[in-house]
Amino acid sequence: VQDGFNNACTYCIVNVASVKAWYRPLPDIVEEVHALVGAGAREVVLTGINLGSYCFEGVALAGLLENLLETTPATVRFRVSSVEPRDVDDALIDLMARSNGRICRHLHLPLQSGSSRVLKEMARPYKADYFEKLVAKLRAAIPGLSLSTDIIVGFPGETEEDFQETCRVAEACRFSKIHVFRYSKREGTPAAKRTDQVAPEVKADRAKRLEALGAKLRADDFAARKGTVEYVLVETDGVATTESYHTVAAPAQALPGDVVECVL
Repeated sequence: VQDGFNNACTYCIVNVASVKAWYRPLPDIVEEVHALVGAGAREVVLTGINLGSYCFEGVALAGLLENLLETTPATVRFRVSSVEPRDVDDALIDLMARSNGRICRHLHLPLQSGSSRVLKEMARPYKADYFEKLVAKLRAAIPGLSLSTDIIVGFPGETEEDFQETCRVAEACRFSKIHVFRYSKREGTPAAKRTDQVAPEVKADRAKRLEALGAKLRADDFAARKGTVEYVLVETDGVATTESYHTVAAPAQALPGDVVECVL
């Protein structure tokens, strides 16, 4: 529903290589979704490089989702892909909270670092405490919410103390999945010019430790859901994807493409 990017993080080449943000007209999106639903789709994922910035003739992401909910059958659900923390507003939180699962209770919120100092040097537009407060607000409004994230380790100048702060924030946020990235130079970006690059072996060690923490948090999140009921999307090969973005065995007799209740 959206492409292009207006932000300029110091490590990222995307804003250099891509066009400025632009947004598909809402009627075109609705038409495509209706065609997908007519062809049998039961889950539609909204995507974009900077999805949360969506705005067409004054209609933001929450308004787009509300329009889609109103014009599609109750058997169809929607999933919001990666959205920047600053773009998660009260309208989106409220709509997710009252959608009864038609908007999956899962968000991918890129953290990138739990150190406010590193976030500032990355030119990320928030501090670590802002992120933690947003997560607390989301969990209070949407019980059962699942949160995944992206984290970069080894950004230039990152100290062990910075890394420990990242691990602390990750635990506090109880992420259900962490995508761990080792910082790598991208020529043409401010971060690539810095002289305080982190040694490869240090980046590898931190990545390994964060991956282990991520695996533990994911197992903890799934264990906390044991005995609860979620709607799952049946994939091929006898597996299904839960609303919370875990993979489980598909219920018996369910066919690929079905969305059915499942006891976790």
